[in-house]
Amino acid sequence: MLLKSKKVIILLLIIATAIMMVFYFLQKTPSADLPVAKNGFIDLSDWNFDKDGNIKLDGEWEFYWGSLLTPDDFATAKPNSSIYPDGYIKVPSPWKGKIGNAQLSDNGVATYRLKVRLGSVNTMYGIKTTSIRMSNKIFIDGFEVGKRGNPAMSYKDGYIMANTPYVTFFHPKSNELEVIVQVADFDYRAGGIVQSIYLGKRTDIFVMAGRFNFFNGFVAACLLITGIYYLFVYLGRRKDLSLMYYSAYAITFSFFELAYGEKILNQMFPDIPEVIITKVLNILLYASIIFICLFIKSITGKLLPDWFTRTVVIVMGGYIVLLSVLPIKMSLSVQDIFLLFGMTVYVFILAFLVFAVVQEQYGNLGRNGFIQLIIALTCVLIYFADGVIYINNMKNDNYIGYAALLLFIAMISSMLSQQYNNAYNTIERMSVKLLESDRLKDEFLVNTSHELKTPLHGIINITRSVLESASGTIAEKQKESLNFVVTIAKRLSSLINDIIDFQNLKNHTLHMDIRVFDLHAPVQVVLEVLKYMRAEKELSLVNRIPPGTFFVRADENRLRQIIYNLVGNALKYTERGKVEIMAWADENRIVVSVEDTGMGIPEASQESIFLPFDHTGNTGASEYRSSGLGLPISRRLAEHMGGKLLLDWSVPGKGSRFIFTLPSDSGKEAADKSAAAAAYLQYGADTEEAAQKSAHSRFYTILLVDDEVSNIRVLTDMFREEDYETVVAYNGGQALEMIRQNRNISLVLLDVMMPGMSGFEVCRKIREEYSLSDLPVLLLTVRNTPQDIETGFKAGANDFVAKPFNARELRARVSTLIMLRRSVGEAVANEMAFLQSQIKPHFLYNALSTIMNLCYTDGEKAGNLLASLSEYLKKSFDIDSTACSSSLESELELTKAYTDIEQARFRERLKMVYRIDSSLPELRILPLTIQPLVENAVRHGIMPRESGGTVTLSVQKAGEFVEVCVEDDGVGFTDAEAVLKKEAGNKKQRNGVGLSNIQRRLVNSYGSGLWVNSSEETGTRVTFHIPLDMKDRNHEHENNGE
Repeated sequence: MLLKSKKVIILLLIIATAIMMVFYFLQKTPSADLPVAKNGFIDLSDWNFDKDGNIKLDGEWEFYWGSLLTPDDFATAKPNSSIYPDGYIKVPSPWKGKIGNAQLSDNGVATYRLKVRLGSVNTMYGIKTTSIRMSNKIFIDGFEVGKRGNPAMSYKDGYIMANTPYVTFFHPKSNELEVIVQVADFDYRAGGIVQSIYLGKRTDIFVMAGRFNFFNGFVAACLLITGIYYLFVYLGRRKDLSLMYYSAYAITFSFFELAYGEKILNQMFPDIPEVIITKVLNILLYASIIFICLFIKSITGKLLPDWFTRTVVIVMGGYIVLLSVLPIKMSLSVQDIFLLFGMTVYVFILAFLVFAVVQEQYGNLGRNGFIQLIIALTCVLIYFADGVIYINNMKNDNYIGYAALLLFIAMISSMLSQQYNNAYNTIERMSVKLLESDRLKDEFLVNTSHELKTPLHGIINITRSVLESASGTIAEKQKESLNFVVTIAKRLSSLINDIIDFQNLKNHTLHMDIRVFDLHAPVQVVLEVLKYMRAEKELSLVNRIPPGTFFVRADENRLRQIIYNLVGNALKYTERGKVEIMAWADENRIVVSVEDTGMGIPEASQESIFLPFDHTGNTGASEYRSSGLGLPISRRLAEHMGGKLLLDWSVPGKGSRFIFTLPSDSGKEAADKSAAAAAYLQYGADTEEAAQKSAHSRFYTILLVDDEVSNIRVLTDMFREEDYETVVAYNGGQALEMIRQNRNISLVLLDVMMPGMSGFEVCRKIREEYSLSDLPVLLLTVRNTPQDIETGFKAGANDFVAKPFNARELRARVSTLIMLRRSVGEAVANEMAFLQSQIKPHFLYNALSTIMNLCYTDGEKAGNLLASLSEYLKKSFDIDSTACSSSLESELELTKAYTDIEQARFRERLKMVYRIDSSLPELRILPLTIQPLVENAVRHGIMPRESGGTVTLSVQKAGEFVEVCVEDDGVGFTDAEAVLKKEAGNKKQRNGVGLSNIQRRLVNSYGSGLWVNSSEETGTRVTFHIPLDMKDRNHEHENNGE
């Protein structure tokens, strides 16, 4: 791109030079036989302005030294008056020497007068001045038509210096013109009309002035553009001083051009005093000589002697200082000496270059470069020579000088372009080789890393297997060595993953999924995963980022990686204390800090910790050495997400604090998401009735838990055509509440990353009430690292699916978990039905023995008891082995049949009290829940006491529940919870219907189990609740076959 720009510049300059030469040859050039003024008169009556163009008013003008005369002075003068010219002065030329009897000096005032005879007066004429030192005023036919500065007899009289070319127009009254020019100079070394005054038709004078201004401005613009261009090139490559020197030369010379010739700078800023502009003009000229010398010196190496360069800098620099501080008149008095010295510098440089070409000492430029440089400097000399010829009125313009200056720019640009082209080609060839080497290195690194992962995982898994299977047969030292192998293999595996990520970051192939989310959730998940690393350490992990407070715009997965690296490093280097994560808002960014109380980082090493493969600190333990890639990767990830990562502070022995920033979000997007969720929930509420109507055709209910509405929609659509009913929760708290209210949920699809309560926390809460088979949980997450999977399973998940997931895979896993739950449920139901149908041999034997004894003493009572036993057996055998519920009436009949037999056995020792709400006979209840509780009260509460006691069975409404209470005044016990746990662990008890059996069924069906209150020698009270709406639920379960 750089080379193309240079070629375009060179092409434009060549075209501009060609156009300038065309203008030069096509312009209206006066014939060789030009009219000239003689004795203050010029006859232009035969001059064809239409054909021949403008004419110079050169020749002999009347000259009045020491006075500034006006047209009125000449109009009122008498023939013998004192107003008489001192003589005739040649125009253009400075006044000097002696005119008539007047001795001329460098400074003074004078009046020029010329009479002009025109051939036609029916047109508008114009006059263009070029250089009249150093102030002037022009009168034509008695009227002032133009001025620059203010000519006066002295500074006190109002003299103002100004010498800017200008154009003025007038309409002649007759064919005889009187041109009077007042001139004053008290600054320059020689005043007067030093360059021609042009007369012509209005349009021709206007075109001439425009052409002069255009070429003067065009050349200055070309110099300025190239100077600025190479200045920016230099700023991009500061080692190459030649670019800076050439840029300085071109810029200073461009402003010199603007202040010279047509003096465009004066025209643009007329309020700037001429003295200042004149000083600037000369300073720029001599500064350009210094810069061209330094440029040649830097680009040709040792071609120019050091003494020569130093001399130029000292002489020209000294004169620039004089120009800056001395009065303009004093500094310009010696200008010719320094101007000659400057031209000599160009000649000497050119001579040095020609000598180098003859000696074939080309250096880095090569032969072509040297020739181009010689041509360029020759063009500069041509420019100055043409300027001298033009100033001395030997030619009408200095177009050749302008063309030479443009050619100079083209030659220098071509030379620099060629130089850069050679350098670029060399660099390109080297770059191709380096890129190929780098590609092969990256390819080797990535391929090797992937190949190493498989054997590493094999080492880890085999070593763990040996540790787990032979833990009792290997020595402690060997066990320690095997653990050390696992640690090293894990560290190497982590390093390999870091290398892969580092290469992806380097090659810009790492995908970023930028979205808005709550910062609390990923931090909490990382702490859940890393909390196992603090084993055997007196160390706490603290998340001080409140949920729902800070929303960031970032890649959630990569943010977790940054936090994982920072917290992981903190854990490695902190033996005791705490690792604390905080956040705060800073304008439009969120600042996150990770602070620890570890060993800290030495000040000398703090600058290098973000360099790849830097190992900071000497911990004395190999397991705490950094991989050297965690911090560099984290910093690059933060930068890719629009933030930054840095070390805020670190004190050896006290700890460290790292901070990183991320773009914040006002929460509006999160609020919009919540609003969308609310709208979606409302949609669900509006269609609740329809859902209830279709629920009977859907066998299973899946709870979808995700804070992203789009994910919920995808999951809902995914299961729409399946035999599943879906319900939705948008956060952990809502999910737990829905599980408590809806016992029909068959499976939970749970997102790990959620605001407030993470998926891991929700899963742990679920497992506090439900086993793995009672309510399966399938976790959905963007991360599937071994640490994340391990944390998920430890939290109680049944399965794990990584996002983005495949629809078929997810449906298959959901189907497998639900079928597993159904199979386990059926097995449990069948087991319970089997247990419910068992008749205890000792109870049957005791009952029959009692009946036989009564047959000899009380036949009627024996018959009644036989009827009760028959009813008990009938109810026991009538229990449907697959039924989930039975009526309260049936359960009470079974209970009464049992108690009648026991009362016949124990007589006065056992009393029964029934308090049954008569409005509840149709209540559906789990079979064999009341009778086993009554039997337990009789056998373990009343019978161990010699005096017996009373068992009270109460079934009453209590708000939205039916309360079933079995109470006895027996021996009691002290720790009810311990009794339940002991019974649950008693394998023999599993052959009957015990309290743990009832507890499990109650929790699974009603959401709550048994409440047991007991104290020694006081009695026991066992209570459970049945929701009043369980009648519909149980029917629904039975219809669904679940």
